[in-house]
Amino acid sequence: MKDALCVIKYAMQMKKNEQEFFSNFKSKVKNQNIRQLFESLEGLEKEHYEVLKAQYDSVEKENEFCSIDLSIEDEAKIYQKESLELENVSLEYDMSDIPILRMAYLIKNDFVEFYKNAAENLSDPNAKGILSTLSEWEKTHRDGLFQEYKDLMEHNWFEQKFYPF
Repeated sequence: MKDALCVIKYAMQMKKNEQEFFSNFKSKVKNQNIRQLFESLEGLEKEHYEVLKAQYDSVEKENEFCSIDLSIEDEAKIYQKESLELENVSLEYDMSDIPILRMAYLIKNDFVEFYKNAAENLSDPNAKGILSTLSEWEKTHRDGLFQEYKDLMEHNWFEQKFYPF
């Protein structure tokens, strides 16, 4: 269980870092839809932190994981309702938001791999299940951010009459 506690403690710190990232960059992005997406992600990261904290406290006190609802359903909804509307977006705004979206995507990708690898290396089946679900949560975020990034890139290419495919 000591290994599981170390993994969860590290993940909790990273959730705080992610929350701070989305909080800081939501005011820097120009596109309103990306700003709303980052606000939603900031809130989700806070919820994820609380899930991890509950698990950490349970393992520390009871030496076992507590049962929680780890439904992935709500994780994908933020991308459905907040997909970028690119028709009337200025090229200047698009270009400045692209690197920020890319950073968010890379952070999420790192978490997918972290949770997946941690789940593979822990022996406790409950820890494996929770970490696998967390990896799926992060995969949903990563894939959603990548789609937003890709859409924004393609929009910029078309605005510049550049068609690389």
